[in-house]
Amino acid sequence: MKFKCPKCSHTVSTRAGIVLVGQQGKERSLFVFDTRLGSYDHEAADPIDVPPGTVWEFFCPICGADLTSKHSKRLAGLEMVVGDTTRRVMFSKVSSEHATFVLGGEELEQHGEDSQAYLDK
Repeated sequence: MKFKCPKCSHTVSTRAGIVLVGQQGKERSLFVFDTRLGSYDHEAADPIDVPPGTVWEFFCPICGADLTSKHSKRLAGLEMVVGDTTRRVMFSKVSSEHATFVLGGEELEQHGEDSQAYLDK
């Protein structure tokens, strides 16, 4: 499984995880996120404060594209490639909010205890 930027199509994942640039106000760092859907483990490259409830902006580390989803300004999106199948993955940009969605054709998979709140809107 690999993850790609939806704008430039470059791979943004390694064995270590998904690598993105995150920014909130003046705070900016590289982040590495777990590739397992429903896992919210992450690590920042710099010692920065990530208070719960803060909204972060995420960018492709290759082309710099804003990864904000067209479905919600509170979600970021990537392409997930498994074999020959590409699906859209969206995840919450809100710190400590656990919501991930996988879109493929007519199917919608949801992960995380906060994901239902997005569907109820």
